[in-house]
Amino acid sequence: MEVAALLKLSINVEEGYEGRFHYLKLISNQLRDAGIDVNFQNDDGDVLLFQAGVLEEHEAKNGPVTRPMLVYERIACAALSVSSKHRKLLARPNVIGWLKETSFRDWTTYNQPVVSNRYHVGVLAKSINDEAANELVEPAMQIDADLARKIIAAPPIHLQSRYDAYRLLDRRKLKTRKVDVCCAGTTQYGTELLSRHRYIAAQEILKLQDRATIIGTGRVVPGPEFPTFLQSAKMFVSPYGYGEYSWKDFEAIYAGCVLIKPPMSGIRVGLFDLYAEKRHHVEADLWYSNLREIVTEILDNLGDYERRTEQTRQAILASSHPDEITRDFLGWFKQLPL
Repeated sequence: MEVAALLKLSINVEEGYEGRFHYLKLISNQLRDAGIDVNFQNDDGDVLLFQAGVLEEHEAKNGPVTRPMLVYERIACAALSVSSKHRKLLARPNVIGWLKETSFRDWTTYNQPVVSNRYHVGVLAKSINDEAANELVEPAMQIDADLARKIIAAPPIHLQSRYDAYRLLDRRKLKTRKVDVCCAGTTQYGTELLSRHRYIAAQEILKLQDRATIIGTGRVVPGPEFPTFLQSAKMFVSPYGYGEYSWKDFEAIYAGCVLIKPPMSGIRVGLFDLYAEKRHHVEADLWYSNLREIVTEILDNLGDYERRTEQTRQAILASSHPDEITRDFLGWFKQLPL
């Protein structure tokens, strides 16, 4: 009996970013059963996955790639670069998918002006009529609905190997945690408005003098100690950074904290869509002016919020099962125009 040839998917990304795609190694057997053979650092596949920077170097040496291709853009925010270079690359007929860690739910947002190549920075600027709003840049090339459909929220953020220790955390009831609200992260960003946004979040926590709080401005908590740090707190405040989401969002959920975020309803993440429903997090306003009301609401109804957070935690853990990962990956991969 003739055996159908495997479709070869070759992944070429910078060494430090292979971890974004390690989930494919977890399901390599299932993918082979489905007819897909995944290889790393190999450009001999039927379908090529290139990190954008790696692709540029490859084509400078070898000429244009003509085979079906997926492009991975590692920028953390949902916005697509406003430069014509990336947008023309997206429009190539052989580029069948554009992978980002997050994407916009409303495709027209890709055509909105940005500050520092980030849509959310522009939103912050316009919300307070900041002078940074004068720096808004229009995209060099508009994209239509067909091109926007190529943009996929992948790879799944929460499947990165960095979360392995967090998946093993035991459950600790919120009422036993000594800290009410915590926040940790640098307030010094290349974009002044982001630095201010994060600084103000810390200041709003400081105003909660009748609550037990911990604020770490800067990388003050060593990585190995961060899970224990999170498990000491009931709530974790996570402002915007270079992207709208943060790795700490999933770390906080894995640790059983109630996650408090600025508006995220327009942001999609892959496999487990954390921001699709506000039951997975509590939404603050852009500048955390309603933080006291949120903290009071959570503490007054701690049992309800603990159940919600635990349900989210269990759902994320379930989505990490190889069968779920395989179903999600094949769901979009088999729709690609190969």
